[in-house]
Amino acid sequence: SSHFGSRESTQAARGGRAPPHSLRWPMASVPHACKRQRQGLWAADAEPEAAVDDASGGAGRLGRVCECPGCRERVPVRSINRHLDACLAPSAPSPKRPRKAHDIGGQEGCAAGQPPPLVPNARVRICNLKRRPALNAQEGELLEHMANGRWKVRLADGAQHLFKAKNLEALPPEGGTSSPREFVLQGSSAEAGAGTATHPPVAPLLGAPPDAEAEPAALPGEEGEAAPAAAARGSPDRGAAEPPPQLPPPRLLQLLGALHARVERTAAPQAASLLARQVQEWRDLVGGGAAAEDGLAASFGAVEAHLSSEQRRITAELEQTQASASMQVARCRRAIEQHAEESVGSLEAYQALGAPTTYQEMCERNRLRSDLERVVSGVMDALQGMHRADEEPGVRLREAEESVLGQLGLALERLRELHEGAARLSAARRSEVRRGRGETAAALAELRPHIQRMDGFVQRCAEEVAKEAAQRRAGYQQRLKHLQVEEARYVRANDSPRKNPKFANTREEIASIQKLLEDQQKQEAEQAAFRERWQVLMGKMPSGEEEPTRKRKWYQMRFWA
Repeated sequence: SSHFGSRESTQAARGGRAPPHSLRWPMASVPHACKRQRQGLWAADAEPEAAVDDASGGAGRLGRVCECPGCRERVPVRSINRHLDACLAPSAPSPKRPRKAHDIGGQEGCAAGQPPPLVPNARVRICNLKRRPALNAQEGELLEHMANGRWKVRLADGAQHLFKAKNLEALPPEGGTSSPREFVLQGSSAEAGAGTATHPPVAPLLGAPPDAEAEPAALPGEEGEAAPAAAARGSPDRGAAEPPPQLPPPRLLQLLGALHARVERTAAPQAASLLARQVQEWRDLVGGGAAAEDGLAASFGAVEAHLSSEQRRITAELEQTQASASMQVARCRRAIEQHAEESVGSLEAYQALGAPTTYQEMCERNRLRSDLERVVSGVMDALQGMHRADEEPGVRLREAEESVLGQLGLALERLRELHEGAARLSAARRSEVRRGRGETAAALAELRPHIQRMDGFVQRCAEEVAKEAAQRRAGYQQRLKHLQVEEARYVRANDSPRKNPKFANTREEIASIQKLLEDQQKQEAEQAAFRERWQVLMGKMPSGEEEPTRKRKWYQMRFWA
């Protein structure tokens, strides 16, 4: 530890004597400010003592300011103590701080259990946006990484935006990380025969496990191949001189992929005949008799287990989607309630306004109208978010149902039970989705009073805007007709706008009014789109409670058939 600034060094300096050898500075450790001539001197007694207030723990310590010949700079005691602490430490740490590499992916690695990294052309989901919450939960494609550290993403509607890496969630590639893209029956052409050598590569069943290619399971009907393989590995029952088999056992997913492709390529639905023909090919390929049928049954048992695991995975994904949709609906509902509460005063003030008679009243009316239009736009965005989140579970369920039931529909009669199980699973999930939509409808019904007030404003504003637009259009057309008549008079007089400034001014006014008419048409189109969007959202609102049916009188009843 440093001895500079301690009581011993202060007393030694006050007595005019040098400190002990153990308290002296080594010449190689003199502070940088006092190393011009590599001479370090203790301060004279003329300098008063100073109490040091060191933020590193040296509060109340007494010290002296160091001097050196030829150096009149004042060095704070705090800096000297810090430098001596670093010099007298057993091992001085490196002053350089390690830098962290900038990871443009924004995610750590791509190991098991971690999301895939952000790379160009990858699918991502937008999340955690605060200023533009309407873009949350939308999916897009990464285009490139920009120089400002953001990613350019192209959304489904074709729009391109820039996002930070923390607002992007990488999605797994389509089809999952499970099945390879193709399964091909492998084997020598001499043993496979001409019947199997001409088959093209076939598409696999979706959702195959990733380790199916690495470690194929032995089928129960493959004793004819397993025994020679065991002998080749050193079985004591057979001689080591027997050559190993040239054809490996058929793999489960390859054979099922061949079945799937055969059924898909055939227009006639004779699945039983296709199955019989495939079993015969298996017998010729493997060389077994009745054992091939047992192997086929075991193969379908493995397929059943695999499809059951896929159904469990789909169920988990749908539950997660349902929970995310519920959270999104809740957020949109809070946003609508907040907009409605904040705009109560403006709505009441706008309702109390009459037809403007002065310029100030017109400005106030336009300001309130602009504020309320922004509020209505926010409400429409929130309603669209609620409907989008409400439809997301149904879309995901429909996609999963089409995928699973489509595969099972192309399978053989032996997979009929799995088809029914998937249908029951979809029915159960459909009830969950229906329940979630009921909750969304209840939330929208609670928002009905706020939406009705907004609807009244929109209807009144639409009428006022249409009336004002008609008046402006009529005024523009009347003025344009008058100017065209005046222009025709100049033309008949064979006048030139270069010579007559009034003629030039008339033509400029005509062009200006035509431009105003074009702008008016654009504004009317925007207002029409605004109203149409509001009407579409109002049409999606759930209807109110049905009125109880009125009891019929006795004379209204029919007692005859």
